[in-house]
Amino acid sequence: MKKYLLLLLLLPLGLLAKPADVQRMPTSYEVQQIAFVLNTLANSSGPSLLFKKSALQKAGHQTGAVHPLRWMEVGLTDPHLKAQMKRIRQKPMVWKNFSQDMGASFERQWQSGTFNEEEIDAYATSIGVDPSGLRQAAAQGNWRKFIEISVDES
Repeated sequence: MKKYLLLLLLLPLGLLAKPADVQRMPTSYEVQQIAFVLNTLANSSGPSLLFKKSALQKAGHQTGAVHPLRWMEVGLTDPHLKAQMKRIRQKPMVWKNFSQDMGASFERQWQSGTFNEEEIDAYATSIGVDPSGLRQAAAQGNWRKFIEISVDES
């Protein structure tokens, strides 16, 4: 079971090759693709995710230009998608891979200088979270904690 989940969640969420513009809001199509990823991860059983790998990877590629702050914001400002993210949080292997991939994307964008504490504060406000924990996690490069705070406290 662990093996196929590791293979499955090599989603391009964390595979942004070039810096993304944190100011650019996702298009409606990108929002649909983010919703597809979250709904699929939240509602599919482990074995069925294997059969959805190609579609998930395609959706991940199609959201590759979305900055991870905006990607997470989409998932945490829509009540249905927020509930889906919380369901994913309860699936240990899916969550582990999701948070690792998303964390890698955050790290690349942070190292590229595409966002700073100002953007983190704005993100925190938009998802209803105290920014201090997010700022601290970012300063430590602990993107898994950043993602967990985002989901758990929103």
